[in-house]
Amino acid sequence: FHVLWTRPSRKEEWCGRFQITQNLAFQFAVLYRHTGKATYLKQAKQFLLDFDSGYHFGSLFLGKAYELIKESLTTAERRDFAEDWVAGADAGLETYVRQRIDGDVRRIGRWDHVTNHALCACVYADYARKLFPSVARQHTYETVTDRVWDVWWGRIREFQEQASNYEGFSECFLCAWADLRGQTRHFYRSPTVANMLARGLDITSPSGIVAAYGDSGHHEHATAWIALFERAAAQTGDGRYRQAAVDAFSWLLK
Repeated sequence: FHVLWTRPSRKEEWCGRFQITQNLAFQFAVLYRHTGKATYLKQAKQFLLDFDSGYHFGSLFLGKAYELIKESLTTAERRDFAEDWVAGADAGLETYVRQRIDGDVRRIGRWDHVTNHALCACVYADYARKLFPSVARQHTYETVTDRVWDVWWGRIREFQEQASNYEGFSECFLCAWADLRGQTRHFYRSPTVANMLARGLDITSPSGIVAAYGDSGHHEHATAWIALFERAAAQTGDGRYRQAAVDAFSWLLK
């Protein structure tokens, strides 16, 4: 990790420094919240404030890390993080949404699927709007994210990538998006969403193995599936999701 940390960003790579730093910021922020140890706070701040560049797949980790330790940041640190992180959401929207529609947001209305990239880019932008509304206002991200949400929630309300690794983490982002959009209660009561979540139970064996299909591997993004099952259990009261989370976690410990 030291070699990766001290080399250039490698923004063109999937596992560049930006991805590692944002995951670590979250992990150390959680450890600090549960233990109160100053060493964890120091590490969480290090990775949070040097997050390298905005990254749509890492946005939930970094945004939550900020929420967990923001009271321990100075005014200047909060301001600098807000400006840099909010601005970072623009790249994902440009690459995965605007370029697909040639700048014409009306074309979003004809979409029959929202890709994992477009989904996560929109969640990143909406999360930035929630945490830092005054900073985000100048970026007018809502002109894009509102359209994508309206299409997904109003007509699609499903997610299929034909790959178990993509579906696990993408459905976590959908859960977060429903929260950001104030639709948490209706989200879990929607028949199509219930069917989408239940498919995760069907691919998880009693021993806790999340079956691989598509361009995936056994237990790729397993922690995302665990988080998804725990969230579904808490919101629906369905004990099958809690058991699936326990089974998947137990398998990782073997």
